[in-house]
Amino acid sequence: MKEALTYYPDGNIHTLSRDGKGASTYSYSSNWLTGISGATLSSGTYSYDANGNTTRDGRTNTTLAYNVLNLPRTATRTGQGITYTYDAAGSKLRRVSGTETRDYVDGIEYSGGASTSSTWPKG
Repeated sequence: MKEALTYYPDGNIHTLSRDGKGASTYSYSSNWLTGISGATLSSGTYSYDANGNTTRDGRTNTTLAYNVLNLPRTATRTGQGITYTYDAAGSKLRRVSGTETRDYVDGIEYSGGASTSSTWPKG
C-alpha cells in the first residue's frame, strides 16, 4: 500500500492519494472538515453542531445525535440505527442496535443477559 499526502500550511490534509488511484481532496471551513471529494475515498460532506460534534458524515451517510454530555446518543444510517444510554457521569450503560442489546456494568459487557467479558469467572 502506498500513500501520498499533501498538507495546507495550517497542517490540515489537502490531498490523499492511495496506490496511485488518484487523489481525494479535503475541504475545510476554518479547521472544520466540510467535505472530501475525488478518487481515493468516497465523497461526502460533513456537518457539526454548536459544540463541534459531527452531526452528519456524508461519506458514510451517517447522522449522529448527542446527549447533554456531548456523548453519542444515536447513530443512524439507512435501515440501521444504534442507540446509546449513559449514566449521569458519562459511563456507557447500554447499546441497542436492531434486535441486539449490550449492557455494560462495572467493566463487564453483557449480551442477551450473558457476559461477553473474558474476565468473567468460569465454572
